[in-house]
Amino acid sequence: MPGESRLQPIAPDQLLDLLTRLGDEQTTDLALIGPDVWLHASPEDWPEVLQGRVLYRLTGELSGLPRQLLRLDRLQTLILWRLGLREKDAAAIAEQLGQLTSLNLSNSILTKGKGNDIGDEAVADIGQQLTGLVTLILAGNKRITTVAPLVNLPLSRLVIVQTGVADLSPLSSRVLGSDGTCLGQDRASMWRTVR
Repeated sequence: MPGESRLQPIAPDQLLDLLTRLGDEQTTDLALIGPDVWLHASPEDWPEVLQGRVLYRLTGELSGLPRQLLRLDRLQTLILWRLGLREKDAAAIAEQLGQLTSLNLSNSILTKGKGNDIGDEAVADIGQQLTGLVTLILAGNKRITTVAPLVNLPLSRLVIVQTGVADLSPLSSRVLGSDGTCLGQDRASMWRTVR
């Protein structure tokens, strides 16, 4: 059963202590969002992917991806919304956190301001390094134009809404439904929404 949904503010200068504590606790799930992400006041109205967990919201901007995050070797699920991540940050995540099964590097489409800015190089790193990934959410990263590097991942869910991806032919081995839903070989839903 999922845990209680809770929003926990965290100052950037307190983040290293939090990540150290989460590492000591061998946490398997981390959700961290930028200060400008808009959320409903009631957790019941949050996006489903954020429900049932502690959601840490930064009170200020980060100057870069904290290296302590890359030491969380028990993480299975990692959500990093609108943190100003770049290609090198996504590459470091892919290289150091190979045990991930779910990765969400989205930009909230309802929020303007500094967001993640990753592109095809990050997609290639993810496709090469995160070989156990079953959920990948890259919504709002407009510089992503290809899904070809992801073709061999065991993805059951891929969200690429508001990216530059126009060609889904690399995923043609998957069954495409009339509503744009992609189904993997295990018939689990994979969402395909382009722009």
